[in-house]
Amino acid sequence: MGIQFQMAVALPASRPIHVAIVLNRHDSDFSERDRDVLNVLRPHLVQAWFSARDQAHLRMLVNAATDATVDRGVGLIVLSDPPHELTPGALVSLYRYFGRPSRTSPFPARVERWLNLQAARLEVDASPELPKPLRAETEAGHIVLRYLPSQVGHTGALLMHDVSGQPHPLKLQALGLTAREAEIVDLVMKGESNAAIGEALHVSTGTVKKHLDNIYSKLGSTGGAGSRRSYSMPWNGDRIQEV
Repeated sequence: MGIQFQMAVALPASRPIHVAIVLNRHDSDFSERDRDVLNVLRPHLVQAWFSARDQAHLRMLVNAATDATVDRGVGLIVLSDPPHELTPGALVSLYRYFGRPSRTSPFPARVERWLNLQAARLEVDASPELPKPLRAETEAGHIVLRYLPSQVGHTGALLMHDVSGQPHPLKLQALGLTAREAEIVDLVMKGESNAAIGEALHVSTGTVKKHLDNIYSKLGSTGGAGSRRSYSMPWNGDRIQEV
């Protein structure tokens, strides 16, 4: 290869990987001054190597988290200045349900007021009750926003659950369900358990089960006593299950 003289500096790495910067010459040897310069540069090279390695690791984690959230219809907007979409299309979904951004904010006016209210509550009490979600509905579906307060290391975020394609309560009633039964199916489709549904509607778990039995009967579902029942929803093929 025409190499006569070589000088190298090793960088920290886990075995069996070896990382080094190697300098080659073919005409004259390296001097002590060259070696001193490389020794001075070594700590900066090590830091650059650690930064590149950590950045690659973080990018892998972010990509994995993004794929998981997008697949489940969840969006995440980091509340930086300006806001950053961690999941592509999150702002578009926000505008589709809440309207255009206001003149003074990248968020729609209703979302901006809600965010300011959540932040103000945290300033008064560092450990308040769970932030109240913000909801919006259209005939195509509905969206639920949750506020993730800022902490050490991040500026806070807006978590979005876009459930487009799931039935509007009026469509459920058109299937022969009562308003309360439609409300229960809506909560079941969101993944809520019987206990959580009872708490949200201020009824007992037994009452929720009775409503589910009526729902299964009206929708033509079958299932033995004590079994986990499920029924395919006629509008999109999703399945509701008794939990």
